[in-house]
Amino acid sequence: MEKRAVLPKNIAQPVSQAYSHAIDARGNRFLFIAGQVALDPSGKVVGIRDIRAQTRQVFENIKAVLQAAGGGLENLVKTNTYMVNLDDYYAYTEVRSEYLTHSPLPAATLLEVKSLALKDLLIEIEGIALLD
Repeated sequence: MEKRAVLPKNIAQPVSQAYSHAIDARGNRFLFIAGQVALDPSGKVVGIRDIRAQTRQVFENIKAVLQAAGGGLENLVKTNTYMVNLDDYYAYTEVRSEYLTHSPLPAATLLEVKSLALKDLLIEIEGIALLD
C-alpha cells in the first residue's frame, strides 16, 4: 500500500491540521466502512450527551471493522463525519487526534445534521480504507 497527501499550493490549506485535502492511494483493495455510531457490542448507546465518549466508541468500532478486514486506522484514506451539533467540534477533534496519528491523515468531510438513526446519537463516521 502506498499513499500520499495531495495539498495543492494554489488553494487554501486545510482548515485544521486534522485532515488532508486528498489522498493519492495505491493498493490492492478498498474497504468501504458503513457509518459507525456509538453502540457497544450489545447494541447499547454509549455516552449519552457525551461527545467525547461517543467519538471514542465510534473510533473503537471503526478500528474493530478495520482489524476484522486485516487493517488498522492507518489504512483510512477518507472519512465522512456527521454530527448533530457543531458546537461539539473541538471535543470531537481532540478525540479524533488520539486515534488518527498516522501520516498522511485521511481526506475528511464533516457535516452537521438534524439527527441520526437513534435519538441519543451525537456522531456517525463512515470511511474508506486502502488495504494491502
